[in-house]
Amino acid sequence: MRFFLLSDGFSFAALFVSYVALRAGSSSLKPAEAPELSAGIAGGLTLLLVGASAAMVGARRAAGSGKSRTTLALLGGTAALGGLFCAGQVLEYRSLAAAGLAIGDSLYAGTFYALTGFHGLHVFAGAVAATAVAATVARRGAATFDSDRTSRTVAALGLYWHFVDAVWIVLFTSLYLW
Repeated sequence: MRFFLLSDGFSFAALFVSYVALRAGSSSLKPAEAPELSAGIAGGLTLLLVGASAAMVGARRAAGSGKSRTTLALLGGTAALGGLFCAGQVLEYRSLAAAGLAIGDSLYAGTFYALTGFHGLHVFAGAVAATAVAATVARRGAATFDSDRTSRTVAALGLYWHFVDAVWIVLFTSLYLW
């Protein structure tokens, strides 16, 4: 997982460097007619991801303690909050597109959608992975719950989830606040 996250970090870094280079090369990367991004909406999305991370931390602790039902519930919470983040991002995209920010309109639009879409894909993948691990825990049940194996699996998933969270914090700061 660490190797994967390192390589994935390079992908995000390349997108961020592109954004910064485009922004530095233009006095105004954002076209005048482009709608303003809502820091409020993005702040709400941030709270969803932070909540999902908190649930992931709890899932890891529960798995290590042999608490299969708690692990299952917290993994489900992580997946649900990740799903809500993705739904919120789709709603934001629809709102921005209706306000005139389409993908092919400008470098700004293309960069915005590339960065946030790539991140959203990662959140979706994390939610699917959390659902898959939760399904495995549910299928095995409390009687055959292997806390060591499950704890290692949830720990790896947690590394991924926290990485995605950290990327969002940089994205949120760069795109919505900068």
